[in-house]
Amino acid sequence: MNKVEMRKVLANNLVALLDYKKISRKNIADDLKLSYTKVCDWTRARTYPSEIELGKLANYLETTVEQLTDGDSLINDNGFEPEQSSKKAKISVIDISSEEWIIHPIDYEWVSTKYLTPETGYLMFDVVDDLMSPKYDIGDTVLVEFLNNKSIKEDGDYLVKLKEFDSWLFIHIYVKKDGYLVAPLNNNNSKSILPKFYTKKEFTESATQPHKAIRVSKNI
Repeated sequence: MNKVEMRKVLANNLVALLDYKKISRKNIADDLKLSYTKVCDWTRARTYPSEIELGKLANYLETTVEQLTDGDSLINDNGFEPEQSSKKAKISVIDISSEEWIIHPIDYEWVSTKYLTPETGYLMFDVVDDLMSPKYDIGDTVLVEFLNNKSIKEDGDYLVKLKEFDSWLFIHIYVKKDGYLVAPLNNNNSKSILPKFYTKKEFTESATQPHKAIRVSKNI
């Protein structure tokens, strides 16, 4: 496995085991004298623990390093069954710089259940550019709600695909009487993207899969 795959395997096993054992990330951070942010990053596949930290994790969770890092085991020897995690609501996590997807169980410490309704879809992603600084910094994790076939009716921060760009854009959209102004909060951004006005027809033809930002977890 490469480093990205290793992080994903550990994150999925760790989240599943925490759910099974009813242990929170805060419990781990407090009991093992670790940074809460560090533990969160492990469960989100953003970073990977050191060998010493892996050993402490395995000992604390009453399992082995091999089981924690095995892409096939999912802690089966410890009584955990993969179906247990399917009972928990799931949310999609996307790397908007590469459009690579992984699935994570919802972390209720971070995502309020009031946002989670069966008929709507959600994404979480890490900010990868400076388009929205200083409100959002690179590394911040944003929760967005899929608007489905609903039109954008209010100003806000949106994750959207526009035909003229190769990847997702996380950008601010202003609703005008006759269209939409799509604009970065940082006009001096490294991508040299400037505000652009679209008529309603142009926006409908160009924009797909709009998601509205509803929560951010700051990278501290």
